Amino acid sequence: MEIRQLRYFLTVAKYMNFSKAAAELFITQPTISQQIVELEKEVGVKLFTRTTRKIKLTPAGLALQKEAKLIIAQIETAIAATRQADTTIAGRLSIGILGPSERRFSPKFLASFQKKYPQIELVLKQFHLGTLDIAFKNSEIDLGFTLRTPSFNDSAFYSSFFFKKIYTDRLCLITPYSSNEPGIKLQDYANLNNGALVFMHRNIGGRGLDDALRILADHGVKPSVSPTQNLATTLLSVESGMGVSLLPRHVPEAYSSPNLSFIDIEDTYIDICVAWKQLADNPLIRVFIAELEPIISTHKTNYA
Repeated sequence: MEIRQLRYFLTVAKYMNFSKAAAELFITQPTISQQIVELEKEVGVKLFTRTTRKIKLTPAGLALQKEAKLIIAQIETAIAATRQADTTIAGRLSIGILGPSERRFSPKFLASFQKKYPQIELVLKQFHLGTLDIAFKNSEIDLGFTLRTPSFNDSAFYSSFFFKKIYTDRLCLITPYSSNEPGIKLQDYANLNNGALVFMHRNIGGRGLDDALRILADHGVKPSVSPTQNLATTLLSVESGMGVSLLPRHVPEAYSSPNLSFIDIEDTYIDICVAWKQLADNPLIRVFIAELEPIISTHKTNYA
């Protein structure tokens, strides 16, 4: 029996849904299903009863759920105690950040981490989404905070990464404040200002631009693109009435401008994640991720 299998089991038991559990763990549904089957073979009993419509825990599954929670808690306590006992943990950790995405949790967390591990040098490097993807590919950073956008699953490159979701946010259409009128639909917003979509150049915004165009196309909108060189210019251009933009809700909230308003796009979400290569050889990554776990369990969503 592997610790990983217990974590998979507990996640399925939490949601009573294999698809939702797989999404949280960033693995495929067949993978998690196979691991549960292997676990059932090892313990010699069925842990779930399955029908075409739902699943539920068997009495044996309920018993394992209780014990597995204790086991995982004990393991995490042991790891934390071991790390605390080792006062020689030292080195350098290069972290890619986007800026607005981490603002709601990173200042307090990084300060706490540095206090606990003063011998670890944290090097923060800020990127836009497209340049962050490039930094990952070129191994310029050990880990980074990135966005799981709709096109994310199309990237074969990221199949070689581990991910931890920190919170989920909505995508929204950013507009000049004066254009925010009751009852206006997404199509009306997108066609303001001659239908211009203000967005960072593809070399900078990367897959974010593809996602924005795809989402607008799904709503029957094919805008012209007005490229910018950075996020600040994008928002300033929208404030100035040069077009509209499509961004996560936390971006305009962090920018905090009275000249901007935004409309949530229904059923369109992104995950803010921490990511690192599966074959990464910096041992400090595990230390960092372990300390980040309480943040991950606390911040779930950023929308009503």
